[in-house]
Amino acid sequence: MTIKIENLGKIKIANIDIKGIAVIAGLNNTGKSTVSKTLFCVINNFYNTNKTIETIKKTMFHREIRRLNLRIIESNKSFYYFGYDTYSEALDAPNKIYSLFNKGSTLTKETLWEYIQSDAPKFESGTLEIGNENSLYTCVSELTKIYELSDVFLLSENLSTYLNHEFAQQINNIYLPDCIAKINFNTGKSDTEITINDNNVQNISTVIDTEKQAIYIDTPYVLDSIYPGYAEARFFTNKFSHRELLTDFLNNSKNPNVGETLFLKNRLDKVFQKLQEVIPGKILQQTNHFFYMEKKGSSEGIKLKNLSSGLKTFAMFKKLLDNGSLEEGGTLILDEPEVHLHPEWQLVFAEVIVLLQKELGMHILINTHSPYFLDALDVYSKKHNICEITKYYLAEEADNGVEIHNVTGNLEQIYKKMAAPLQKLDNGGE
Repeated sequence: MTIKIENLGKIKIANIDIKGIAVIAGLNNTGKSTVSKTLFCVINNFYNTNKTIETIKKTMFHREIRRLNLRIIESNKSFYYFGYDTYSEALDAPNKIYSLFNKGSTLTKETLWEYIQSDAPKFESGTLEIGNENSLYTCVSELTKIYELSDVFLLSENLSTYLNHEFAQQINNIYLPDCIAKINFNTGKSDTEITINDNNVQNISTVIDTEKQAIYIDTPYVLDSIYPGYAEARFFTNKFSHRELLTDFLNNSKNPNVGETLFLKNRLDKVFQKLQEVIPGKILQQTNHFFYMEKKGSSEGIKLKNLSSGLKTFAMFKKLLDNGSLEEGGTLILDEPEVHLHPEWQLVFAEVIVLLQKELGMHILINTHSPYFLDALDVYSKKHNICEITKYYLAEEADNGVEIHNVTGNLEQIYKKMAAPLQKLDNGGE
């Protein structure tokens, strides 16, 4: 897996190989998180593209039918109300319309009205009169246009939403706003080029499928948001937010079956052993909370919210492993994971990451400021024989943006940057 980024955010140029582990180091405000956010957006935009396209069209169908309903209410003073602003599985009409189009059939105003009436019992009762037939013709026309929208257009719009959510409407290079931004992404099986202008995706060269979603972790405090029944209690998930998606993964209750569990336990035995060094207890559900039971036979556990920030980091990984969210061949993005960890725990965490990559073949992108963590990744990748697929990069300021260079085999360039503040102190603060 590789990603090349040009003129996006603070980045002028970056070309990152994430076949195994890719580590980006650099000063604050040098675009490291820009790479993380971009990778998250691209992978998740192309995850299960057929389902994504279907969902987008059904959502647009629902909104168009709702507009029709408002016209009917205005015309007939009906009490009928067609659902919410966002697509709901409770409504059959968008599903039926999509299925009809998929079969190559033509939607008529009579069929549309039949579908809308079929949903009436699920909402407020009232007099359902056709009213102005022109409204039905208009709706049929708009629904047909929606279905005929190209996959490239829909995925471009979807990716624009992802990127604008992560970058707060500042996608293009902030120093060169008139330059076209480009993303070249290669999964190892297929590749695509994405062009961005005026903070919107202009084109996607090829529609690809990434098969698995990316998990992006930039804070352990997401763990504070999970509780039993969380998924059922939420009305709406903002899929464009990496933190909300992480919360959903942590709340994932679809645990692997017995066979999968035994397979994972055997294959990831070394990973669990390393985790046990820091977090030997279990995460259990009690009433309305998840608890960490530190010792076997304890009568009362510690609520996850009350764990130290460092312990939360390990607890999060334990939860993601236990519920099967960390998958073979998946992508994991870690933004400064060492921030809340003592140097001793940084070493343990580094080995956990290396072992995860080795055993599951994951693609792992890491941003770091820590020389301990960087050195540990270097040592353990060699110890566990994945050094050939572990790459190191240095982000540095350049004219009109940041350039990220491959420094694999020459880590002294990174250590020199990291050692500069200590050297300053050794010189009396000068």
